[in-house]
Amino acid sequence: MLKTQLHARIQVLRSDNGREFLNHDLNKFLQDHGIIHQRSCPYTPQQNGVTETKNRHLLEVVCASLFGAIMPRSFWGETVVYAAYVINRIPSSILNFQTPLQTLHHHIQTPPTPNLEPQIFGCVIFVHLQDHQRSKLDARAKKCVFNGYAPHQKG
Repeated sequence: MLKTQLHARIQVLRSDNGREFLNHDLNKFLQDHGIIHQRSCPYTPQQNGVTETKNRHLLEVVCASLFGAIMPRSFWGETVVYAAYVINRIPSSILNFQTPLQTLHHHIQTPPTPNLEPQIFGCVIFVHLQDHQRSKLDARAKKCVFNGYAPHQKG
């Protein structure tokens, strides 16, 4: 049985008619695992309303973060990770003023996730240099620009 990182069973995969979803290998894989593949009609993003709304929200946070930090577009990937991290930790009225992360923890047991102090995307930060990275007369920290959270590290 195929399970996600949160040990939930995938029952339905809904996609558009993108070529990456229209191939024999994927169809066989889905069929072998009992997953139903639903496809929306071409050029009808409204059929994926919740997904399109969340994608728009994510894109708006990404654009605002990039513009606000005066960062180049080449940092869009890091900005998406940052935006998702922040969005998942902001209380929502739709979720009775809980965060998406808290709501997820109520429904399924999830592995512990680091909850780092929020930073403003593009702000100046100082990264501590370990002793082996500097000499006695070098600075103890390096001036950097904050460009998001590492997905697999605590800091």
